[in-house]
Amino acid sequence: EEARRLLGGDLGDAYRQIIMGCCRPIYWFRLERDAAIMANGTVTFVRTPQRLLGVTAAHVLSEYLTVKEQAPTRVQIGDAVVDDLQDRVIAINAARDIATFDLDGFNLARIGGAAIVPLATWPPLPPVEGCGIMLGGFPGVERLVVRPLDVNFGLHTVLGIARRVTEDQITWLMEREFEMGADLPPNYDLGGISGGPLIGKFMVGGIETYRLAGIISEAQPALENVVAKRADTLRPDGTFDRG
Repeated sequence: EEARRLLGGDLGDAYRQIIMGCCRPIYWFRLERDAAIMANGTVTFVRTPQRLLGVTAAHVLSEYLTVKEQAPTRVQIGDAVVDDLQDRVIAINAARDIATFDLDGFNLARIGGAAIVPLATWPPLPPVEGCGIMLGGFPGVERLVVRPLDVNFGLHTVLGIARRVTEDQITWLMEREFEMGADLPPNYDLGGISGGPLIGKFMVGGIETYRLAGIISEAQPALENVVAKRADTLRPDGTFDRG
């Protein structure tokens, strides 16, 4: 009850600001008049010791690149059109379902919204089972098209605990009696949060800190859980060290 009280106040707001600062929606549509958005995902911003990365789920980036090959397609990250995204790709790791692209030299202010604060504590670390995590992303069901090139997305955030951590993934399970953010309707469709951050909270010398732990890969409405792929295989240059 004390934890819920703290997370329901200023502390919870501070955690949500961390999530809000490090991710934005990515979406694409055909270059036709009034073309509908085809799909969306989430991009996580990570500043490594070597470069600024955009990180998302491999299946999100691969889907965009596939449809772009089929017909002229425009992609946006937030408010920013990114016509050269395919040239910025560093690595697409299908086995890990994580993809990276280079954002060095990119004006993040073009993306709009609150100030972007990339996750910068390096290296990524997996969380400890039963310990605190934060995660977020932009469900497609909550997007609202205002006008062409102007789309509003609702950021979904979770403050919870890591239920299971394996050698390649992290699972969060909705436990409505305990979890913050559990006011969602049953079996809520979170499709679109793939590519969002799963952030681990750690204690170092008695001080709480946080860092990237995983990238969201799938959300299963029927099971009410979210699966993220561990990000500790990510190298500072945006490539992967194994698998």
